[in-house]
Amino acid sequence: MVERRLAVQSFWCKAHEFFEADTYLPEKRCPIIHFYLLCHSLELCLKAFLADKGIPHKELSQRPFGHDLDRLFRECEKHELGAIFVGMADIRELIQATNEDYNKKHFEYSDKGKLELPDDFKKPRESIRSLLNATKDLWIEPAREMAARKLRTPQSGS
Repeated sequence: MVERRLAVQSFWCKAHEFFEADTYLPEKRCPIIHFYLLCHSLELCLKAFLADKGIPHKELSQRPFGHDLDRLFRECEKHELGAIFVGMADIRELIQATNEDYNKKHFEYSDKGKLELPDDFKKPRESIRSLLNATKDLWIEPAREMAARKLRTPQSGS
């Protein structure tokens, strides 16, 4: 249980850090970097949700999941992500526009030439912000409960 909680927390916190890093970039520059950071944040957030559903960290880090946003998203749909997050269509739209290039690492190591990216990254940014907000309680509430239990449990040797 603790290992699962740590995986959820680790994935979610890293997702939030990549998301926050994107907000520091100048808006008119670096579209590839914006989409890389947003897609990486999305990947990690989806993995946090799946880790909460019991899928082990190691399994999420390898095929068939790996960096495949579409595969991760479809698995999240099976586990009813839509029950806690209303922006599924917007995330699906972002994945359709970016998954192939993200999954094949074209944002990082492209010899493909100009990548076909959406014109605006503000809508995807807001969608991912909403997803992060919808999933933050996956680890915050259990962490609070664990801390409260530790406070209530008598310490040995005291």
